[in-house]
Amino acid sequence: MGGGEFLQLCVTVAVSFVVAVGAVPVLRSWALARGSVVEARPDRWHDGAVPAVGGMGIFTAVVLGLAVGLFVVEKASGGASGWGAMDRALVGVFAGGAVMFATGLLDDSRDLAPSTKLMLQIVAATVVVSSGAQFELTGVTVVDVLFSLGWLVAVTNALNLLDNMNGLAAGIAAVAATYLGVVHLWDGASVHAAFAFALAGACGGFLVHNYPRASIFMGDGGSLFLGLSLAALAVPASSAAPVSLVATVAVPVLVLAVPILDTVIVTASRLAEGRPVSKGGRDHASHRLVAVGMTERRAVRLLWLFAALSGAVALAFRTQQRSIGVLLGSVVLLILATVAVHLLGVQVRERVGGGTLLARILAAHRHWPALAIGLDAVAVAAAYYGAYLLRWDGPDLERELGYFRQTLPLVIALKVVAMGLFRVYGSPLKHLSVQDGERIVLANLTGSGAAFLGAVMLFDYGFSRGILVVDFLLAVALTLGYRLFVRVLDRQGVAWQDGRDPCAVLGSEADAVLLLEELRASGISALRPVGILDPSGYGRGHLRGIPLYGGLERARVWLGRTPVAGAFVVRRDGCLDPALASLVECCLEQGIPVHFLDVSLALNGAPGAITVGRPAAHGGTGRVRAWTEAG
Repeated sequence: MGGGEFLQLCVTVAVSFVVAVGAVPVLRSWALARGSVVEARPDRWHDGAVPAVGGMGIFTAVVLGLAVGLFVVEKASGGASGWGAMDRALVGVFAGGAVMFATGLLDDSRDLAPSTKLMLQIVAATVVVSSGAQFELTGVTVVDVLFSLGWLVAVTNALNLLDNMNGLAAGIAAVAATYLGVVHLWDGASVHAAFAFALAGACGGFLVHNYPRASIFMGDGGSLFLGLSLAALAVPASSAAPVSLVATVAVPVLVLAVPILDTVIVTASRLAEGRPVSKGGRDHASHRLVAVGMTERRAVRLLWLFAALSGAVALAFRTQQRSIGVLLGSVVLLILATVAVHLLGVQVRERVGGGTLLARILAAHRHWPALAIGLDAVAVAAAYYGAYLLRWDGPDLERELGYFRQTLPLVIALKVVAMGLFRVYGSPLKHLSVQDGERIVLANLTGSGAAFLGAVMLFDYGFSRGILVVDFLLAVALTLGYRLFVRVLDRQGVAWQDGRDPCAVLGSEADAVLLLEELRASGISALRPVGILDPSGYGRGHLRGIPLYGGLERARVWLGRTPVAGAFVVRRDGCLDPALASLVECCLEQGIPVHFLDVSLALNGAPGAITVGRPAAHGGTGRVRAWTEAG
């Protein structure tokens, strides 16, 4: 990178960021004065009326940032570069983005019909492709043009759908734009890189006002503009050196993996529910992460992390280590596919319809785990490929990869069959146990041995011992690892929101888990556990992200200095142990209501009884003070 290019990028990012930071409050005040706000709705995540004109600030920041950056470079170089470096393709990209920006503004003010928005998206995509920004995958012009148009429209809608939680779309767009800027720098397309970094700077400036609490939304004017711009920048610049077909496809998909993931989840769930994909709702990936127990901020940061991870892997495809990129890309694909499969099973709303084909496929997954089998196939393939990369290098690797491609179907088939024979698929992914882990290890061991014998019989050539051992270890790590990842996601705890009534949970760790699960299953969202008090325990720690205090004296001190609106305790067969009873008395003395989860178990043929105190009236605010004491 030359000094002029570095100066241009620094100026572009700085101006874009500063303009966005300064312009957004002005636009917010203007929108509030005109009454141009987005009211809270059942299918939206926010509470209260919020202006949705942030896209105007993003668009203005990008234009000024890019213009000032090019002007500075042109002056510094005496006119040798700067505006003269603008090629026809980049002009088309910016023109298409401007069409999307205008479309978004119209939709924000007049609520355009989905068909109208789609037609305007196709028009904008046509402008981009006509300027020369298109994929060259097959060499057949019609196929490449149709693929490029589909890519532009799909990603534009994907980012529009992703704009569903504070800071999510802007943060993902900033990460993706940064990676695309790096790719264009490597390709020598400095002006394309400047445009990408202008997008990143504008999104960063907008985030100041949109995360963690949103005083303004970007609206469709911002999300549609960002979506088309990022999709177009993902197309290799005309000045870029030719790259492999795998890299041409993998880099854009990995850089924009999170919007694509969210679109897949939303599309699949809404089709399964029998409702239009274009109809909004709280069923996005971010909403489902909150439903499994994450806070909003943690869910957004996790998706940012996924975007950063997949984008970093995408860069490996543009280096000499493309084989490493393929391996890491497979692992990232496994992670994202695991997240998608798990989140699709999270119930976030009542089913509107259940007779669709997709709904039947998802229901059949409970009895025939095709999705888990697919994840195992990806894990086994990645492990087998990784074994070759670790065992061989240089010319030896190129020679051995031919044998890898020949035996890969055999390895996948035998290991998946071994998983079935050892009843690995008998347990849901999120219920992984020690016994399931043993089955996975034995299945991989059996599958590796069977694959070796099958290769000898079919191809008269067996694996090297190094390949056999490394493949087994990697396969165990991946097939066991992604199941552990699902378990971690599902064990996040209850989605306790800030601003709810604080409460305490009394009892041992096992009893605390039982209470938290019951509160979660009951759908009680008016509470926020702020402490778990175990009078018989020792020390301090955390359980499901909630502070844990052990010891009776420490628990009493905590109750004396922490205001709580209620306490919850498990009572077995109507009895409490002395230490726990003493802590309950302490709560009652301080005027803290105590609510009991009564548990009893009968072993003589009579059914046991598990009861829990429920709200006297579940409507209204549902605050803790409306609860009744059970027992």
